[in-house]
Amino acid sequence: MKFKIDIFNRARDAYAVGHEPEGRRLLSDIYWRTILVAALLILVCVFLYGTWVLMRVLDDLGATADVSAPPPPALSRAMLKEMVQGFEMRQSQFETMKKSPPAAIPDPSR
Repeated sequence: MKFKIDIFNRARDAYAVGHEPEGRRLLSDIYWRTILVAALLILVCVFLYGTWVLMRVLDDLGATADVSAPPPPALSRAMLKEMVQGFEMRQSQFETMKKSPPAAIPDPSR
């Protein structure tokens, strides 16, 4: 038993008689089914991608941390001392400017 389904021939025939109501109905039916199939494929792809990302996250959560070597320190004493000196210098500049503020800027609109 052989099923004879000629989708392309039916679509070509429907397009040829597209100016008649039966042809328009068939074209709109093909268009609607194409949109539904495309939406279904998009939903399936989104679901599969979401599942894949979820599995990667869950695998990463179950992984053990590598504690064989301790991480290098974030700051060395020299860097920390340099930072503190920078803050102290800025604080002294602020205090100096607070005691003797700069001259007022004249208003250009007058």
